[in-house]
Amino acid sequence: SHAERVVKVQEQVRMWRKEGKTRKMCTARPSWKSITQQKIGYKDRFYRVEVDLEQVLDLDTERMEVTVEPSVCIGFLNRFLVSRGFTLPVVPELDMLTIGGLVMGGGIESTSHKYGLFHHFCVEFEVVTADGELVVAN
Repeated sequence: SHAERVVKVQEQVRMWRKEGKTRKMCTARPSWKSITQQKIGYKDRFYRVEVDLEQVLDLDTERMEVTVEPSVCIGFLNRFLVSRGFTLPVVPELDMLTIGGLVMGGGIESTSHKYGLFHHFCVEFEVVTADGELVVAN
């Protein structure tokens, strides 16, 4: 379940703290999944957290809200929504960008002049803090 996958992330963050926080922390997402031509070498030195959060959790058609985990790719989400007669106000053209990356990186697209950046139409976030706590921001 989503809750169980989040607990696994929390446990890894708490282990990092227990080890003394001697290394910076990053996700364990492999460099071949990143939108870059460069090898991402910094991750070799960092404490890597496995973030297995790649599911579309819910589509509430009455409230016009979709609930997704941060590692869902925008291309997948767009195809999921279009097949059900919906779309997002801002849909970046690179299918492999993740929802978490768009939120943290200020996802922008040609419709952003009208609808804002990607995070502007998000209504709630779950955040695992550096001490392993889960915060719901809405």
